[in-house]
Amino acid sequence: MNSTTIEGFSIILCTYNGEKRLQPTLKHLSNLKYPPNVSLELILVNNASTDNTITTASEIWIRLGNPFPLRIITEKNQGKGYAIEAGYDNAAFPFIITVDDDNWLDESYILYILEILNSHPNVGLIGGYNIPVFEGEQPIWFNKLPHVAFAVGNQAEREGLLPTTKQNYLWGAGLVVKTSYWKDIRDKGFSFITSKNKGKAVGEDSELCIIFQNLGIPFYYSDKLVLKHYMPETRMSKNILNNMFQGFGKTDTYFELYRFINYEVKAKRKLGLISMYTSMVKDKTKQAISAKREFKSTSSLMAELNYIRRKSDLKELLMLAPRFRDVVHAIQHNLLITLS
Repeated sequence: MNSTTIEGFSIILCTYNGEKRLQPTLKHLSNLKYPPNVSLELILVNNASTDNTITTASEIWIRLGNPFPLRIITEKNQGKGYAIEAGYDNAAFPFIITVDDDNWLDESYILYILEILNSHPNVGLIGGYNIPVFEGEQPIWFNKLPHVAFAVGNQAEREGLLPTTKQNYLWGAGLVVKTSYWKDIRDKGFSFITSKNKGKAVGEDSELCIIFQNLGIPFYYSDKLVLKHYMPETRMSKNILNNMFQGFGKTDTYFELYRFINYEVKAKRKLGLISMYTSMVKDKTKQAISAKREFKSTSSLMAELNYIRRKSDLKELLMLAPRFRDVVHAIQHNLLITLS
């Protein structure tokens, strides 16, 4: 594959009340370099914003000279999963580039994607290297936490195709997706289970990785693909950090279900819902108690955040009880797509 066979890229930018964050993000997009025979489009998904996101985005894009076509889609259901589905479903070009409203793509981002696709035309997901940019001083605790919590740093030990001997995950920030693979699973009924809650929802990128890897679709990592992830001072507060780890905990429940159901589906075994739920409650209760003991004995930040995460994980599972069967069946449906 070469740039003569790649028609173009659909850049999907999802935002919720992103009015004040859009200027530098759109400025970086306007600076992207790409060959004259490659086309771009920008699809801005307004995810139930209550500010002036739509007007502001349009005005900024006009001031930047309308570098390439902008389409604005409004997704009324608040939640990142809904917004991503709306954006990806509307992509007109063979490849998607996923951008959050605080992601600043390097000007050579597309040029390096083209290099990768020339050598690996069947790759379905591509991830890169994300650099944190702080509005103020970098917090002293930042390097004490796993950088995956902020989707920054490298995502693999070296450049190249990711090994298939374990489940691989790539972050949604800057993620490149082959559109035909996405539309194929959507045609078969795939829908995100996670990341459809209001607030800082997470998990849709990991769900996509699970489904694509089950289908045998190759992943690629390159530290040449660089984006800057803007970190405003308001995001560096202790309350926001606690909320982030609560969100991670809520999502953990669903990914444990994905792992278990994936194993059972591949083994073609019938799912025992009662035993599954009872076992999960027992295990997560033990994990929460253990995390609480560790926090009390060490009082370290990481121990506190792990305790918050484990409590949130258990709480989500308990709240899930009335619709546990429906969630299990929805996950089972998503996984059965990969066997059809």
